[in-house]
Amino acid sequence: MLKTLIPAVCLLAACGAHMSTAADLHFAEKLGGVSHDLRIANLKADTRGIPSFDYTYRQQGPGCTYTLAGKAVAGYDDDGGKVELEVYNPQGADGKATPPILAFHDGEANFTVARKEMLAPQWITFDSMLDDAARAKQCDKKAGRIEIMFKHIVR
Repeated sequence: MLKTLIPAVCLLAACGAHMSTAADLHFAEKLGGVSHDLRIANLKADTRGIPSFDYTYRQQGPGCTYTLAGKAVAGYDDDGGKVELEVYNPQGADGKATPPILAFHDGEANFTVARKEMLAPQWITFDSMLDDAARAKQCDKKAGRIEIMFKHIVR
């Protein structure tokens, strides 16, 4: 599962004390009359090359609003000072490699991010399990989780 560091990560880590940060991003989707927004701020990689971001997810529909916020960090393995990111390199239907995918986690949510460049997501998925209290606040009161793919960046 763990792949070697992709060249962009090596380049970023080689920057040493310089921490790279990307511009804030806003993704939006509308599904079944419910608006879903995901805002990503402070998308950056630390001096070891481990990317992270702050996020705010919001869904809004008739008579409901649900918000979840936190900080997500890319999955990685630290083997005696050598950091390896959890990078997945899937293949498309044509058998050709697609952009690398990184997994990000925090205590509440999981994200997968496809990128062409280290700090420039092409799309992002958001997945979060809902406890009873969260389920009561969100728009689909019967759903046990939120699963959504954001493909549309709001400019």
